[in-house]
Amino acid sequence: MRPWIVLGVVAVAGTACHSATAPTPTQQTWNYQAGELTDGVVTCIFGAAMSLTQTSGPFTGAYQNGYMSCSGPDGASSTVVTGTVDAGTVASSNVGFTFTNSDVTNSGEIDETTVSYTNTGTIIDNDTVMNGTATVTITLGGVSHTLTGAWTAQFQ
Repeated sequence: MRPWIVLGVVAVAGTACHSATAPTPTQQTWNYQAGELTDGVVTCIFGAAMSLTQTSGPFTGAYQNGYMSCSGPDGASSTVVTGTVDAGTVASSNVGFTFTNSDVTNSGEIDETTVSYTNTGTIIDNDTVMNGTATVTITLGGVSHTLTGAWTAQFQ
């Protein structure tokens, strides 16, 4: 079974003298981390390096060795995923994109499948940091859970 992750990031800047347009160079890498995604029953962490090919207008990219580790009352699971960044858009200070898994390795006591992964947030620190709130829907041990938590992405 190949699980997939959907990740959308919406970022808005708030400075009057600096117009954040999201990252603009080509071939840039962002370190994405979500340290505690939870619904009060299940808790997961997720991290991945994202390489974006272009971020003005439409863009694509890839992420490698994305790591999600989850634990709940029925056990724990770790998943390593590699895939593509698809449907990327940048308009003014807003950015959005999806992650699509192409390579998945699961381990742990129970199966975990990530159904969707959505982020909303802002670009800060001169377009070098994005952060906000993530909403993740997973199936862990056959039970669906919708988790939320903070995320951050640091330009490398």
